[in-house]
Amino acid sequence: TSASWPPGAGDIAGGAGVMVALSCAEARDLASDLLDGELGPDLERAVDEHVTGCPTCPSLYRALLAVHHELERLRHEEELGEGSGAG
Repeated sequence: TSASWPPGAGDIAGGAGVMVALSCAEARDLASDLLDGELGPDLERAVDEHVTGCPTCPSLYRALLAVHHELERLRHEEELGEGSGAG
C-alpha cells in the first residue's frame, strides 16, 4: 500500500486528520490505490480534492477509471466463464 506516500503523509495514514495538498504526480501515484480501495479516508479526500481542482488531472483520472472498470468487467466475465464449466 502507499501508507507512507506522499512524503509527509504519515500523519494522514496514521489517522491524525492532517490535510495535504497533493501535486499531480502524487495524485497519479495514489490513483490506483484509490480505485483499489487501499487508501484511508484522508488520502482519498486529498486525491479527490486534487482531481476536482486540477485543470489536467480529471481527464487522466477518467481514463484510468474507464480502464479499471473494463478490467473489472473482464475479470467478472472470466469468473463467470470458469463457473459455467466452459473451457
